[in-house]
Amino acid sequence: MRKRKIGCLTAVLGMAAVMSMAGCSDSKQTTQQLVTPKGEETVDMQEGQSENNRQGSNGESSQDSTAEGTAGTVAGNTGAGGIAQQVQAPDRYQADFSDGAVNVHVDAPVIIPDSAGFKLYKVSGRPFSQEDYDAVSHVLLEDAPLWSRDYEVMEESHGFIKEEIEERIAQIKETAERNGGLDQINEAEAKGRKYGETLADWEVLLEAAPEEPVIVEVPGVVPYVKAGKTENEKQNAYSMNMLDGNATVNGEDYYVFMDNNFQEDWQWIRFTVRSRERRLGENRVFLSDEEIPAGLSEEEICEEAAGLVKEMGFSDFEPAGGEYFQKLQQAEDDENVMVPKGTIGYGINFTRTLEGIPVTYTSNSGTTVGTDVTAYVTWPYETLRMVFDEKGMTDFSWENPYTIEKQSDEYVFLMPFTDIQNIFEEIIIKKYKTLAEYDNDIAFYFNINEVRLGYMRVRDSAGAGTGTMIPVWDFFGTQTIVYAEEDEPYVDAGPYSSWLTVNAMDGTVIDRGLGY
Repeated sequence: MRKRKIGCLTAVLGMAAVMSMAGCSDSKQTTQQLVTPKGEETVDMQEGQSENNRQGSNGESSQDSTAEGTAGTVAGNTGAGGIAQQVQAPDRYQADFSDGAVNVHVDAPVIIPDSAGFKLYKVSGRPFSQEDYDAVSHVLLEDAPLWSRDYEVMEESHGFIKEEIEERIAQIKETAERNGGLDQINEAEAKGRKYGETLADWEVLLEAAPEEPVIVEVPGVVPYVKAGKTENEKQNAYSMNMLDGNATVNGEDYYVFMDNNFQEDWQWIRFTVRSRERRLGENRVFLSDEEIPAGLSEEEICEEAAGLVKEMGFSDFEPAGGEYFQKLQQAEDDENVMVPKGTIGYGINFTRTLEGIPVTYTSNSGTTVGTDVTAYVTWPYETLRMVFDEKGMTDFSWENPYTIEKQSDEYVFLMPFTDIQNIFEEIIIKKYKTLAEYDNDIAFYFNINEVRLGYMRVRDSAGAGTGTMIPVWDFFGTQTIVYAEEDEPYVDAGPYSSWLTVNAMDGTVIDRGLGY
């Protein structure tokens, strides 16, 4: 039954996810947004439940309900003048309201930047440069040269050595035995082949495999060529704009990958450095206090990550949130399912600050594709993350770098918080009432536990690749969906969920998935 319900919800809402946190202390956030110009009577539904937030949800936030540090101060504590005087926000926003199927409880600190005001900034996407690579390589890889296996020389074994193939053969035999023997169909294979057929292929590779890999040096040169108009030219540019290799640092191998395909019709690029043995940064998990390893200190990791980020030259970036990560392994009872298991790590997300005011970090990547020209080209938000386990760094990830240019030294107008509060109370009811009417055996319950004012990048009307940093309000908390036909509710209690984003200058509601 729940699968049917969630399927209905995502069909109506689309997919979006989010997360955030402030400084090296504590905080929270997550977003799944929609766009509704102020005063409209209809609501455009553009969001749904995040798979990351779905795992391990138990209805309780693992974070405190206060946020301090570089991200801002609680409203009312900034003294006379500045943003606090403009918005006239209370220290804490408390409210309870509902409209039948939609119920909202608010008990949240109001977090505002301790600054004189917001200014507007022009934002442009850009490809990675050689200087970017050199700075990261110097600090994280100690300028170690890149290398790779020579796949041309090792073509007959598909790049594998004997030991690796022998391990794979042993896994196939073990799995086949659990599932009835080599004559049984392996559903994990694309064509539903028998285990014995797959085993035979690997045994052929084993005969040609060398004992040791054949290594070739990879130049640490950042590639970037602009794609032409034809499909063939685009494919050629795509293959040319990749940097792919390994670096060995203090006896440990790191995988280094850069996808630098920043093009007119595709603006989603990334640069990663990942431990071959300890890579963790692919899977977020939500842990109880009892599940966190004793040797994993959030504060120490945050301080170490912040130091490395500054050393790499990210002078305008500050810690913006922490998340736990865990390595994926095959489930014991189903080889087709990957589950979190084994090593646990802690990751620090970083965000830009503009004259001391941070860009509010959310785990909503901004990859929703809309139906109009503006939203058709994917242009995700800039992200920077480092993940550590008890031994040290396991993952570094930098996606979609920006070029920032101040538009003016003038401070922008900010609406009073009472107006923002009224917009929030009207729109969150209207939005989810529409969804409840679509499936009238569900009810929504929201627990808003943080309200935050910060910067957000919105797209320009011209489309992807250019935008503006503007001030926005985010309303973070937990969503619970109760089904009339089921005893167990669905809870989205990801530590950083923001359920509405409101333009602080004019009160329009912004869809973080689309970016405007």
